[in-house]
Amino acid sequence: MTVVVSGVALAVSLLLISACGQNSSTGLPSATPPRAGTDLPAQFEPPAGFGRLSPTDTISGNACLSPMHDPRDNIEIKMVRAANGQADYKVPDGRYGVGQHQLLRLDCNTGRPLGIVKE
Repeated sequence: MTVVVSGVALAVSLLLISACGQNSSTGLPSATPPRAGTDLPAQFEPPAGFGRLSPTDTISGNACLSPMHDPRDNIEIKMVRAANGQADYKVPDGRYGVGQHQLLRLDCNTGRPLGIVKE
């Protein structure tokens, strides 16, 4: 018995096998736990149009949002990457204890800061 595989079927199969074996470049680095930030709000607020759901204080919607803002002074932070219900944000220089080549990680459901991570 001879099996003939078309070029398209072979290419699709190889792409699927290749994709399954790779780590996503959009995922969050997990080797180092986040370190605590400084002078952080209890939670960052979502963009206009996204409210909070009671009683859990969860942000409405089903995705990580950007930009988020500090409710104390309206400073905006912008998302760089997201995965698994967490997102890393670029913050203005000198804010929250975040240094060069570092990002602030937030919980996407609540906007609560989780810590500072490598860029």
